[in-house]
Amino acid sequence: MKKFLFVPLSLLCFLLISCSGLQANDNDVSIVTEVNTEITSEFSSTPHEEIESANVTELGDGYFLEAAGITQENGDSIYYLWHKDRLNLRSAFLVPTDSELIHELDGDTLYFMNCPKSQYRIGVSYASDDIIYLGFDISSDTYKDVVKLYEEALIAFGWFEIEVLSGNEIDEDSGYVKVKHDIFYSYETFNDYLKTLFSDDVVQSLLSRDLYKNINGDLYAAPSLGRGTNGFIVKWHYGVKRESENHLVFSVYLEKMTEDFYRNHAGYYPYKVPVDVEQIEIKTYELEKIDGVWKFTTFEYPN
Repeated sequence: MKKFLFVPLSLLCFLLISCSGLQANDNDVSIVTEVNTEITSEFSSTPHEEIESANVTELGDGYFLEAAGITQENGDSIYYLWHKDRLNLRSAFLVPTDSELIHELDGDTLYFMNCPKSQYRIGVSYASDDIIYLGFDISSDTYKDVVKLYEEALIAFGWFEIEVLSGNEIDEDSGYVKVKHDIFYSYETFNDYLKTLFSDDVVQSLLSRDLYKNINGDLYAAPSLGRGTNGFIVKWHYGVKRESENHLVFSVYLEKMTEDFYRNHAGYYPYKVPVDVEQIEIKTYELEKIDGVWKFTTFEYPN
């Protein structure tokens, strides 16, 4: 087995939110813009032709864990999750040192690790091979509902960060384009939809960017070429934890490939060989139950 090289941990809290005009840093604690972001591990690895049995724990159903090492900063353990029939789908993740192995089946999810320090159970979905971080008092249904909400919110946030909604009828006075969309037949329906995903403060911050206008009740968008996303992000996992009855914390764990792997492998995930992971980045979002509905009170596009 090739040896692993571990680079000291880098902590980046409250990164500037690009292309938004909104900033989150130590001095800006605005609930609208504050998103906790940190690089939890930087390391490099090489695809394994053989896996040493001393570093491997069988989990059952073809899954096994490979102990990859310890981070130098806080002593967290680094593991890879493999499947014997899908070795190219290797996932990298971190767990606190006080974690313990378990074997619990819940529907289509196998939970294999308890993490008392972080208050998570870690599992793998049989359906997708995704790593799942489930808070001790979070049900699998709540987890799925929050993930679905996040995926919808990510698309909507992308209309402000990645690619503005389009159309073909130009308003000569403003230069904005009338949006052609199956659902948003007016500015009001667009605004109402955003409020099903985000708090009023977040919606107000998004609309204040002036990418969209209300012209005679219709939804118009500013002409925009858009921008790309981070091609180094190869895989992501989700975690949901409860802070209080009406407050959830949602975490996105981003696996980022090495620059060498990115340059030497064409195409997109899933690759035919295990991806060399250099960083695991965590982005943390806040949700509150507002009028009986979970909504994001902080948000940032994962780049």
